[in-house]
Amino acid sequence: MYKIEKGMPIPRTRSGRGENKALMQAMDIGDSFVLKAKNKASAWGSWYVIAKRLGYKITVRELGDGKYRLWRTA
Repeated sequence: MYKIEKGMPIPRTRSGRGENKALMQAMDIGDSFVLKAKNKASAWGSWYVIAKRLGYKITVRELGDGKYRLWRTA
């Protein structure tokens, strides 16, 4: 049986975006890396947001076996 508790604060979680942002900032135009994802949308999603906030452009291509390569293009 579950016990209902009131007033419990929701802890903040870190999704690793700080590390992802640092990786993206270290990339020069033409640099790339391989990542694993369920599909292209999930491979593209969070990285696109980071790139857009930094003013970068990226592209992603599928390699197969759930792997994708992400390039910084501008």
